This record gives sequence, structure tokens and C-alpha cells, in this order.
Amino acid sequence: MNQDLQLDLATGSFSGVVPIIPVTAPAVFPHATEYLRIRDASARALIADAINADQLVAAALRMPGAELHADPTDALIHPVVCLCRVSRHDQLSDECSQVFLRGLVRARVDSESASASAISTTQVETIADRYSPDPTIDRSHRRNELIDLSHQLYPELANAPGVTRTLESDLSLGALCDLLAQAMHLPEEPAARVLETVGVDQRSDLILGELRSRVRQRYAGTHCRSPSLEFSRN
Repeated sequence: MNQDLQLDLATGSFSGVVPIIPVTAPAVFPHATEYLRIRDASARALIADAINADQLVAAALRMPGAELHADPTDALIHPVVCLCRVSRHDQLSDECSQVFLRGLVRARVDSESASASAISTTQVETIADRYSPDPTIDRSHRRNELIDLSHQLYPELANAPGVTRTLESDLSLGALCDLLAQAMHLPEEPAARVLETVGVDQRSDLILGELRSRVRQRYAGTHCRSPSLEFSRN
């Protein structure tokens, strides 16, 4: 199963059953990494099962209002998730574990899973990035715009040559957008929009708008959280 799974992931056409783990913003995006602390016993059991199988889980962003549920694990999830590989798992205590996830690809859960209890196993189908044959933007220019704004928002990039090399490497535009989305720790609503936007030109519009807004806030002296820069290439 593992060999078939890797081949399918390479073509973006995997369909199968994986554990689904609900997360609050910031979301987990393809091509990026994220640490999660898991306290729910059901979620920890599912992750343990995944580690013993293919190390795959789906990180699903919770819908707004999860905090209003008597049991937060019953909160609804967004239908587009990030299929991830569990790269590391640390048992911190009897009631808490920490997992290191590497985002692989977008995937869609079936409608019943999105409207039922979030912690479960579910059928997912991966979604490949879509590049229109008739681009609405100059993609090379857009890459340069995104990288330039990233340097304005995060001046510390000047002291992080490894991160700069990653951003300016042969990353696809879609991967670059996902890495920047992860680095900005987007709130729930914009994070869900970026995850659900399969068209890369349109996704880059969303990231460009968010970067411009944050750069304006920075230069206006408005407090704006600068998250840690933890980029990775899978």
C-alpha cells in the first residue's frame, strides 16, 4: 500500500481513507511544516494508528464557532484539507503528544465527513494545483512581487539565507503561495479561502493582497504579528 500511495501522491491522484485531525487556525498548508500539540485521546489514537501504517493524516481546519460546542471535537470542518505526513511524534505526557506534520497536497473530504464529528477516519481525494493555459497574470512577475513583499514584511530574511534560497528557488508559484500562507499564520477565514483556491493565479491574488495589507500596517506603525519563519520543502 505504501508504494502505491507514494506513486499516487506524486501524480496528485490519491484516493483513500486516512485519519482526519481538526485544527484551529493557523491551518496546515502543502509544502510547509507545522507542530501540533494533541490532547484529545481519540486524535492521539488515530495518529498512533497512522504512524503504524502510512504516516498519513489529513489536517482539517475547523469551521468558526468550534469554541461554542460542548465538545469541540464535534465542530464542523472545512471540506478542503491538507494531506500530511507525520514526520515526528513525541509523547509529552500521558495526556498530551506533539506531532510534526509535513504538508503534502490538498485533498477534499466527502460531505458526510465535513458535517459529522471531526475526529475520525475519512475518504479523501487529492486536488492538484490548477494552472490555467491562459494565465490572468504574469506569473514570473507575480513571484517577484510576492518575494519582494515578503522581504519588506520580514526584514529578518536578510539574515536567513537558507529561507531566502528556498523562496527564490525553483518552487512552483502554487508552492510559494502555500509557504507564505503558512508563514503568515492566516486567521481561519482567509486560511480557508487559500486552502480552497485550487487555481494558482487566483491563490496568488489572495496572498498578494494579504502581504500588501500587512506591509501597509507595518509601515503605518500598526501592530502586526510577525510569525516565525519555518519554511520547508518536502
